[in-house]
Amino acid sequence: MREVYEKTGRPIRYTGQNFQYYKNLMEIAARKENDDELYNLMKGEKTYSENFTNLQKSARERLQVGLQELIFSSECTNIGHQHMELADGLAMWKYLYECFEGTANAQTKAMTKHQLYAQLAAARCKQNGN
Repeated sequence: MREVYEKTGRPIRYTGQNFQYYKNLMEIAARKENDDELYNLMKGEKTYSENFTNLQKSARERLQVGLQELIFSSECTNIGHQHMELADGLAMWKYLYECFEGTANAQTKAMTKHQLYAQLAAARCKQNGN
């Protein structure tokens, strides 16, 4: 992650690196918008039923669109293309979480470990010992 938009605190141009940092910034951005419902939706603490009234369904749709906007406005185009067809904001957030946390993708988890080991080895092998 390279940048954070100063006016809103939202991350911008997320490239898939350091998901923990990105996830925390996104949760902060949701709370900054004084939208506890959106934050609870992201945390998985808010669930919905198919038996909701039209008013409740409308509120759910508003949250889903808000989450989609938050996600799309914070990513680079390459990451956004990976989940464009998903149904709603919560599905997009779950996709990002599973993909970049490595919870659903063993290959991502292995690559993350490999990258960390490579960085550690490179740090140990510097000539001046710095």
